[in-house]
Parts: sequence; structure tokens; C-alpha cells
Amino acid sequence: MSESRIQLDGTVDSWFEESLRIMKGGPQIRRSDILLAAVLICSRKHTAGVMLLLANNHKLPAQALLRVLCELYAKVGWCCGVSEGLSDANEVYRRFLRLDFTRVIEHAKILHTLCKRDPSDSQSSEAFEKAEADKIKYQSRGLKTAPNMAEILRELGRTDSRWIEYIKPEIYQDFSGAIHSDMRILRQLVEEDGRVCFKEDVDYSIDRLKVYCVGVAFDINSVIRDHHKGAPESDKRMQDEYEQIMRELLPRGR
Repeated sequence: MSESRIQLDGTVDSWFEESLRIMKGGPQIRRSDILLAAVLICSRKHTAGVMLLLANNHKLPAQALLRVLCELYAKVGWCCGVSEGLSDANEVYRRFLRLDFTRVIEHAKILHTLCKRDPSDSQSSEAFEKAEADKIKYQSRGLKTAPNMAEILRELGRTDSRWIEYIKPEIYQDFSGAIHSDMRILRQLVEEDGRVCFKEDVDYSIDRLKVYCVGVAFDINSVIRDHHKGAPESDKRMQDEYEQIMRELLPRGR
């Protein structure tokens, strides 16, 4: 396999293409399959975005998008119960609903604050009423809220040590600065060894960012394919391609 960006991008993109084909080609498309297909479409775009940014030497926004991709994997990993060996498609779907129930509750709190500040804001009032109706709908189904992200990441770490060793501290925690543009990130752009030094981007290995991107993309596809259990030969090919990419990138990304 060539180390060229085009082949790397093409290989990783083919994983998503094949995963979507598997999801659509089953004898019965379950409710969980529809949502997992949406995850594939979303993560495929994010992965392509990271690779495009890195091809143009834009490391800081690539870190921000990697942080989003990492959180998406954490959520789908929890929904699919990777740390528990969950196989019940109905429970996977129910966990997606729990995530949305949690989102609705937080959204309703924000809208309530906006309505209190300006009671004449009809747009916020209508949105608040809809959010409250959604809350009632979820409560009537006996749903609980989802665990917070810290709890989800701890759960993933119980069966996959990478989440404790480097994915959680580096991608999830450190790269959050690229999203929020906090002082830590801002200082990296204008300081070096305590001296003012204006830079165009953060100091970080592009190949290491590619390693993370390919790794999370592989994990997302693997979890979804494991849930579907539909194409062992294709899974083996993806595993072989992933290992070859890692052999090529890891020595350069350290």
C-alpha cells in the first residue's frame, strides 16, 4: 500500500462505503441499523475533513474535528455496549434515545433561561414548548438519561486500555482546547520557551494526527460491523488494511 494521501484517504473511505453497504444489505433493517448508518455517514464526513485539513497542513482545526470524531465514537461505543458485549438491537436503539433524552433536557434548560430573560421572544418560547413536549414523550417511555461523557469514557477504558493510556488524555482532553480556543492553545501559537514567537499553527506531528484519525475511523467501523455481524471476509480485509497503514504511519508519527 502506497503512503500517498490519496490512497490512504481512499482506503479509509472504502471502509465506510463497505460498512454502509453491509448495513443496507441485510434481510431486515432494524431501528438501530438506521441510526448506526447515520453515524457512519457523519463520521465518514468528519474523517474526510480531517484528512483534507492535514493535506493542507491545517493541524489546529484537524485537532478540533478529531475531538468531535472521538466523542462520536465514544457515544456509539456506549450505545453498542462494547464494554458489555451487548447484542440486543432494541437496547442499542434505546441507548440512542437516552442520549437524545439527555440532549433534550439540556436544551430545555437553555431555552427556559432565554424565555425568562425575554418573555416576548416567541421563537424561544415555541422551541421551549417543543423541548418540554419531547421530554414528556421520553419520560412516558420510562427512559433514563445517558451517563455523562466522563462515565462513558471510563466504561470504554475497562475493556480497551488505549482509552486510558492516550485516547482520552490526548484526543478527548487535550484536543478540546482546539475547539474552545482556550489560553493553553493560544499560548502555543505565540510562545516558545517563555519567549514571544508567532507561529502559523500548533507544533504537532501530522502523521500522528493521521494515526489518530485512521484509528478512530477504524474503531467506529469495527463497532458498527460487530453489531451487525454480517461480513467476516470484509472485516478481515479492513483489519489487514488498518494494520498496514499503522505500520507505515506509526514510525513517522512518534
